[in-house]
Amino acid sequence: MVARDRDRADKTLAKLKEAGPGAAHRAHIADLSLVAETKRAGGEIAAAEPRIDVLINNAGNVFPNRQLTADGLERTFATNHMAYFVLTHALRERLAAAAPARIVSTASRAHSGRVLDFDNLQLAKGYSVTQAYGRSKLANILFTRELARRLAGTGVTANCIHPGFVSTGLGQRRGGLFGAVAHRQHGIARPRRPPARLR
Repeated sequence: MVARDRDRADKTLAKLKEAGPGAAHRAHIADLSLVAETKRAGGEIAAAEPRIDVLINNAGNVFPNRQLTADGLERTFATNHMAYFVLTHALRERLAAAAPARIVSTASRAHSGRVLDFDNLQLAKGYSVTQAYGRSKLANILFTRELARRLAGTGVTANCIHPGFVSTGLGQRRGGLFGAVAHRQHGIARPRRPPARLR
């Protein structure tokens, strides 16, 4: 697994080892909102694992205010989408070596009604947390569809899922109205809008 915080990673590893004492679990520490750190983590995993049977892309966050990463990317987009893209690319050979293998990316119904506006992909012109999150989830789905097309015939399948409302703490530590809604819903409220489309 990849985690940002060593202490939390160690606690999770301890729980995993208790549940499955014979399994060799590892944690790699990286901030997946940063392309360089995601590439580094991918390289470390590829070096440690000659084959990967399943890759679960599950990094995610939301931010009440627009923030840019060192790469110049809006942080929600960077964490929720670019991390999936970069890590999957770094591990494609290891997945192919394990075929049949699979890639599962956590998306969300929050993508509904969202549009990828390539003239404002990083939301420099008007930012809202729901827009940023929904667009990042739409990007997950479009990425997965194209990845599945490119992997056809390789023995590696790509799918994405909507897990429903899950009590993860996502957004709850941020306070304010968004934190209150996230706490009540255990996730991002599902928008009632028309189907997603490209612009």
